[in-house]
Amino acid sequence: FDVKSRWSNVSNKTSSYILGSIAVMVLLVACLNYVLLSLASSASRTREIGVRKVIGATGRMIRFQFLSESAVIVMISVPISLFALYLILPEFNSFMGRQISLTEGGIAWVVALAVIVFVTGMLAGGYPAAVLSDLIPQKILKGNTRGSYKAKFSGLLIVFQFAACLVMLICAVTMFDQMK
Repeated sequence: FDVKSRWSNVSNKTSSYILGSIAVMVLLVACLNYVLLSLASSASRTREIGVRKVIGATGRMIRFQFLSESAVIVMISVPISLFALYLILPEFNSFMGRQISLTEGGIAWVVALAVIVFVTGMLAGGYPAAVLSDLIPQKILKGNTRGSYKAKFSGLLIVFQFAACLVMLICAVTMFDQMK
């Protein structure tokens, strides 16, 4: 299996932009998946929100709690993913015949990473925070909320996630056929 002779003349600027776009789509699908998981887990916390509202928590406090929890989870996951990238990068470089470094981008990489952390945290915590902070405590504690607050939005996210995966699959098959 000779990788270098098969892949040596494939890389150009257009291919790099296409692959970068696919990478962004994969990241977007991962973010959407995280938002959907966050929505699913927030349904089990409605009683907690009801009790907190009864003892005096404001909607703003509850929104801050959900957003900060989401941001902390994302900030914990970033070093783990950077460590995995550090471990995988030498093998990737030898496979591609390139020398990509984690320190090449300088401040641009740090800014991009900070933006990704912020956007992912806001996406994952924003909708549950907004919806759960507006629920009425009496309805929550009586059990009158069954997750209908998330049905339309999560359905839209699932359709978008499926469409993005389908587009990525079509792109991958098309690119594979073109490389033959």
